[in-house]
Amino acid sequence: MRQNIKAEDNLKALAITIMRNKFYDQCRHEERNFTTDKVMEVPIEDRRAEQRDEVNLIKQIVAQLPPLQQQIFRMKEIEGYTADEIMQITGCTADNLRKNLSRARLKIRETYMNIVKQNKIKKEEKL
Repeated sequence: MRQNIKAEDNLKALAITIMRNKFYDQCRHEERNFTTDKVMEVPIEDRRAEQRDEVNLIKQIVAQLPPLQQQIFRMKEIEGYTADEIMQITGCTADNLRKNLSRARLKIRETYMNIVKQNKIKKEEKL
C-alpha cells in the first residue's frame, strides 16, 4: 500500500495540516470565530497555488534538517514507515527515534511559523 501513495501527496497533506492548525491557532489567539464562508470566498485556483507554495516551503525546511532527522522524518511522515521499520533501517533505538522525530517536527513547525510571521509583517508593511 505504501508504494501506491505518492510521497508528494503525504507532504501536501502535512502542509495542509500545518496550515489548518496555524489558522486555528491564530483564530483562538485573536478570539475570532471561524466560519466556513470565509474559506469558501477564496477561489480554488488561489487555494491550490497556496498549497503548492506550502509544499515547497516545507520541502525546503525539511532539507535544512540534520541528515538523520531528515531521513527519519521523511520515512515516517512522507513514506509511511512504521517506527520498527525505521529503527531497523537506521539502527536507532526507540528513544533515539522518538527524540529525532520530535526535534524534526519542532524545527519544522518553528521555522514554518517564523517564515509565516515574517511574511505577514512584510504584507502589513506594504499596506
